[in-house]
Amino acid sequence: MSDSDYILVIAIVVTSLLLNIDALKNRQEKNFFKAITDFLFVPLVISILVISVLLGFND
Repeated sequence: MSDSDYILVIAIVVTSLLLNIDALKNRQEKNFFKAITDFLFVPLVISILVISVLLGFND
């Protein structure tokens, strides 16, 4: 992967994290642990998908 690919992945992960922080603030979650796992899970899945797509293009 080139440097620009890494920058793209980081930008997408940061953006999804920021969107999730916003969603977390709006949804006053009673179950803190569930909120945190939802908050971490979505960007993780997005980043794994993006990285796998980029690796697929570079093979």
